[in-house]
Amino acid sequence: MGKCQKCDGDLMIIEQNKKIERIPLTKWNKHFEYPSQGTMRNICARRKENGAECFLSMINGRFYVHVERFHDWMDKQSQFKKEHA
Repeated sequence: MGKCQKCDGDLMIIEQNKKIERIPLTKWNKHFEYPSQGTMRNICARRKENGAECFLSMINGRFYVHVERFHDWMDKQSQFKKEHA
């Protein structure tokens, strides 16, 4: 499946189906209500402690969130809490 990426303003999109792949951290709440911008900044600041490095990337000094990887990470966080409760 040949993914062709291009930068559309601040968003990285996949050409074939126009699905958003990466979102700048500063624009997170324009696309998703949860988690809040402050929570996302906290996750970013503690990325080495919480494993968030798997979905964060830095491009030109700005953090970008890989949307699919973020949601996978969130699912794993929920599963971890259930298993260790």
